[in-house]
Amino acid sequence: MWPSSYVQNQHVVGNQSLYNTAYNPFYSNTPSIFDALLMLSQQLQLQKTETTQPTQPIWQKIEQTQSAFGMSQEIGPNGMKQEMYSAYQHQELETAPVVVEDEVVVSEPPSPPPAPEPPSPPPPPPSPTEMTDEQLTQAWVDAGSVPNDDLGDALHDRGLADPYEVDIDGKKYMFVSDKNDNKKADDQNEILGINDTKDNLFAGMKSLDLNQDGKVTAEEMATSKVLLNEVVNGQLTNNLYDLSNIDGLDLSTFNAVDNKNATGTFGTFDLALKNGRTAKGTETFEDQKYFERLLATA
Repeated sequence: MWPSSYVQNQHVVGNQSLYNTAYNPFYSNTPSIFDALLMLSQQLQLQKTETTQPTQPIWQKIEQTQSAFGMSQEIGPNGMKQEMYSAYQHQELETAPVVVEDEVVVSEPPSPPPAPEPPSPPPPPPSPTEMTDEQLTQAWVDAGSVPNDDLGDALHDRGLADPYEVDIDGKKYMFVSDKNDNKKADDQNEILGINDTKDNLFAGMKSLDLNQDGKVTAEEMATSKVLLNEVVNGQLTNNLYDLSNIDGLDLSTFNAVDNKNATGTFGTFDLALKNGRTAKGTETFEDQKYFERLLATA
């Protein structure tokens, strides 16, 4: 409660109610100085019309009263006297509700996931010298031929090549190039066809056709020092087949075999015998272990 000395009775006669209205900052009905000035102006008009006696202007009364209380003449915001505005502002601060704003948490957007790393390129294929026997023979089959000198050299160094074999009367014979004239194969380089590859099957046998008539006779074989050595239990022996029993070999009977395996038969041919019979021959592809066993007792 405000002290009663600050509150004036509104129902008094004359200028006293105007004073209450204009200068009591706690008078709830007239918080605006403009309303008070309007009422003062109206009161001045009434003074002029109601009486002819000189009266003290109400604005002088206001200034006197204001001076008595030590109030400043300075005008505050909205036209209110500075003291009135200060008191009014103080009252607002005491009664105004306290508004606590919610704290706004600004979160950064999530970082995008890292881009996946590109797949590693496949490792380069091993060089022919680093390949296993299986890899080397499979590379030869996949290529359909010896694709480069490195692969060809590796094939030759490991003895991966095509020997010629023929079955006569239930016995297996191998064509041997007797370079040393000792009736046997000293090493695998004396195996006819050792340097043949898939794209030149029968190259070793075709080299025996000395007169280029498409046939290889027993005489041409003898001239080229070619023998037929018997193979027993996978080993090459010195048992020879008599070349005089051979009529010849027709190159037109050569047939390539579609073989997708690393080793095995890759070609066939017919060997004509003089008694009218025909022996079946094959050109096979073998690995190093085969040749090691083949030449063990040679």
